[in-house]
Amino acid sequence: MTDNLTDGRKEKLYTRIAVCIFVLYALVGLFLFDDYGCGPDEGMERQTSLVNFRYVVHRLNIPIGEENETWLAYLPELHEYRDRYYGTALHLPLVLVESLFHFTLEPAQFYGMRHFYTFLWYYLSVVCFCSLLSRRFGSKKFGLIGVLMMILMPRFFAESFYNNKDILFTAWYVISAFMIDRWFRNMTLGNSVLLAFVMALTI
Repeated sequence: MTDNLTDGRKEKLYTRIAVCIFVLYALVGLFLFDDYGCGPDEGMERQTSLVNFRYVVHRLNIPIGEENETWLAYLPELHEYRDRYYGTALHLPLVLVESLFHFTLEPAQFYGMRHFYTFLWYYLSVVCFCSLLSRRFGSKKFGLIGVLMMILMPRFFAESFYNNKDILFTAWYVISAFMIDRWFRNMTLGNSVLLAFVMALTI
């Protein structure tokens, strides 16, 4: 009985520590996301997402306004584009936001937006990793260890702000693992559809 009470107190302590770490990590991210310059893949990833955005709106006959059409006209057709095989589903929302401003945002603004977006997905993946490990090993202690591993690794910490290719894939890989575990524990239709959606975006 005493051991159970002690274990319960430990789990509550681990939960409080995890919450404090997540709050601190979120605050650090909000202050730092705009401090990083443009990564080596960012310009190419943006162009690839623009080419795909143009293809989608033309294919679905979505009106985007003459100003946006004129701006996108310089882009190559998707079937002629050398990086046409790269998936850009996760980047299209960012292009949509840019289109709302008629692609007049300054580089510092649209790259800053992309840095914040990348950090948000990595942050969510850390939350999912914490939950996944806690459920897998039956203690929040292991979730806490996983969180510290993901946010204290120097390269991952820095690239979680500007690497919108590898880190974004890493984040969605972790989210997919979390969703697979959730599906195995509760095989409902809703979880099946959500898992399929997440896996499709990851792949």
